[in-house]
Amino acid sequence: MFFITSQYKGKPAKKIIKLIEDMDSMTDPFELYGVEEYITAMGLSVSKEFQGQGLGKELLKARFDVGRAVGVKLTVTCFTAKESQVLASREGFEELARLTYVDYKIDGKEVFPGVKSEYSILMAKNIE
Repeated sequence: MFFITSQYKGKPAKKIIKLIEDMDSMTDPFELYGVEEYITAMGLSVSKEFQGQGLGKELLKARFDVGRAVGVKLTVTCFTAKESQVLASREGFEELARLTYVDYKIDGKEVFPGVKSEYSILMAKNIE
């Protein structure tokens, strides 16, 4: 994934983009899956008022539909919360890299202190 961290103005957005860039550097989906392109997204999030209604699953399925429509055979995303990680796993995503939040530091400082999830996972799925 290619993001330009400087294009984001808010500190929280820059932290998330840096995390995604660092996780992306831990593996090479292009080589692992033998593809030249893949669909990605900025994680998976559903507003609390709409959780539990299957919307997250539908959002993932939409990626598969788009991929099939345009001939892209892979989707890769960094899932930062336990709920989205569980859902992605149920939908057939496999783990490529994992980063534990308490160990993720920049300039010796924990980047996400007090975050509820234990780790972030970069996951991929072939689009059938």
